[in-house]
Amino acid sequence: FEIEAIVKAAWSGIEVKNIPIQVHYELEDRVSHFRPFKDFTRISILNTWFVLVTFFYIKPRNLFRKLKKKGFKRFLMEDLLGSDDSAEKKAFSIALGVFIGLSPIWGFHTVTVIFLALLLNLNKVIAFAFSNVSLPPFIPFILYFSLKLGSWILGESFVLSMSEIDPSIELVKYLKSYIVGSLVLSVTAAISCGILSYIFLMLFERKKILDNG
Repeated sequence: FEIEAIVKAAWSGIEVKNIPIQVHYELEDRVSHFRPFKDFTRISILNTWFVLVTFFYIKPRNLFRKLKKKGFKRFLMEDLLGSDDSAEKKAFSIALGVFIGLSPIWGFHTVTVIFLALLLNLNKVIAFAFSNVSLPPFIPFILYFSLKLGSWILGESFVLSMSEIDPSIELVKYLKSYIVGSLVLSVTAAISCGILSYIFLMLFERKKILDNG
């Protein structure tokens, strides 16, 4: 119970401090209520649950809150232009975010981009921010261009207009075209954004060096 209370307090934003204490039990009063198998199993399950919740919910939630609180302009100045990471690392982080954000793994974008950013040692804040290209207002455009591109690549006809595309469209009917198109779109957009952002960041760093003498 103590561990659960402390962890959930930390999740809620309450500051948790480590305060050393001294406890002395008289030798004749020392009694252990620890049940090796049952209690160890319960603690192991609880710790596993904490790790899963932290990775799949708490970390993404905290990143989202951080970006929302900062706003785009402050994020641009502090986390993108003001980051100590190299231009290459930031450009790869942007490319990863765009790739995941446009990929057909709806519902798993945040978890996937954070996992890959950690795995590839990229900037997870930048990657997460740019994975939000799939925000609700952009979904109809992403679906339309994915379906249009996929149908063109597969040589299939696609008769739907932009006005007929919405998140409730029955993608099962166009699943093959959508998957092919979204993968090609995500790869193309990721490479383009990565290259353009790298050029921009290099020019910015060069200008910064010149301004500082």
